[in-house]
Amino acid sequence: MYGVPSYEKRNGFTAAQASLNVVETIGYMYYLWILYNRGVHEQATDGRGAPSSKQVGWIGTSRTVTGRWAAYAVMLLYGASIMTVSKTVLYWLNEAFSGFSSIGHNSFSDLVFLWIIPK
Repeated sequence: MYGVPSYEKRNGFTAAQASLNVVETIGYMYYLWILYNRGVHEQATDGRGAPSSKQVGWIGTSRTVTGRWAAYAVMLLYGASIMTVSKTVLYWLNEAFSGFSSIGHNSFSDLVFLWIIPK
């Protein structure tokens, strides 16, 4: 799928996939922007998944977003995650319906560690 034969056949799947990856990544980046620019820093509390008192810069801070921005953040993250799941299912179905033409030559362990887990 990602090799020279598909490129020479002008298979547009990889370009379409890359375009959706860009949209998906922008969605995740905008979510992080909302979290760190509209969220309120709160004191880390044990037991809520918050980091320990040995925080490392902004990565270890706990933040809360409320109101309209929280709704935007939730819908944005939900939409981006649906894109991730649907693209993964699309990859698998594309292979299944094409008779595993792009991955059928691999061993089962190669498929698990190089194709199934990373997706």
